[in-house]
Amino acid sequence: MIKTLPVITRAYSTRHNYKSDLDKHTKQVYSGIQPTSIPHLGNYFGAIKQWVDIQNKQRPHQSNPLIISIVDLHAITMPKDPRLLNDYIYKCAATLLSCGIDPERTILYKQSQVAYHGQLSWILGCRVTLPQLSRMHQYKTKSDGLSEVPLGLFTYPVLQAADILLFRGTHVPIGEDQLQHLELCRSIAEKFNNAYGIDFFPRPVPIESEFTRLKSLRDPAKKMSKSDPDAGSRIELVDPADIIEKKIRKSVTDSMRLISYDPKGRPGLSTLIDLEAACTDLLPEEIAERCLLQATDKAEYKKHVSKVLVEHLRPIQAKYSRLIDDKKYLNSILDDGARRANSIAENNFRQICKIVGCG
Repeated sequence: MIKTLPVITRAYSTRHNYKSDLDKHTKQVYSGIQPTSIPHLGNYFGAIKQWVDIQNKQRPHQSNPLIISIVDLHAITMPKDPRLLNDYIYKCAATLLSCGIDPERTILYKQSQVAYHGQLSWILGCRVTLPQLSRMHQYKTKSDGLSEVPLGLFTYPVLQAADILLFRGTHVPIGEDQLQHLELCRSIAEKFNNAYGIDFFPRPVPIESEFTRLKSLRDPAKKMSKSDPDAGSRIELVDPADIIEKKIRKSVTDSMRLISYDPKGRPGLSTLIDLEAACTDLLPEEIAERCLLQATDKAEYKKHVSKVLVEHLRPIQAKYSRLIDDKKYLNSILDDGARRANSIAENNFRQICKIVGCG
């Protein structure tokens, strides 16, 4: 039987044939991550592992390496404790390095260290209309119930577009919930190019992981999320073994005793099976068949999944524990990444200023 790897990357399209959009542009992969908490397994299998795979397929010292930004400016869209945010920036950097991001092959930097993000956001914002931003699903969701809506929440997608276009990004590893924002980015790029009669910005295309989006361990109707106030809803990459065991043991499944894989009918249990599949070379259906043959019940299976996760995370956590207290090293990585990012951004922004008449 031919195995299907748990994580595969592909150009994603449901409405558009993207191929012709990038014919004249050098491939540049860009992505970002918010330092709002410790990354969890959903972040790891759905994004970070994908970045590592993209990085490792690159040629050594190629001129257009993968660019990853720790987007701290996006993180302050809603009020954050400054000390907590600063702490999470270091934890995010240490986690990415522990998962396999290689600063020799990937530009890893902090968004706020490259001032051109904000400058380009203003230029692009002059090409975006209020109705366009008002239609963004995330804005509607996050602003719902707020008595006062921050401007940053409204213009978040414009800064996101600037992040990508500042490096003339062509490919963006992205979650399904961010596709609307990327469509806006494509629209902004096209509008800019048309306004000035130049094909400067590529219209970036999404790369989406085919890994099944993990569900919350406490509410299978929701996705696993860093913003969920219930820490038991997710497995964080640095959770110790006893916490992992506790979270899996208390995960919400159903009343059926035996194991079967049914993402729609049994989403809670199926999430546990997806976790084992992601950590091994097994398909979810093979895991379910094995459990059925062995008459494994849910209690036994939860113990098994806990052991699989603990072993899978062991090397990541060992490296993390060495890195997290070495702020000097982490700062050196982020500073060097910012230097490299600024070099690219400065050159691109100088050209942008000339195009719009500011240079």
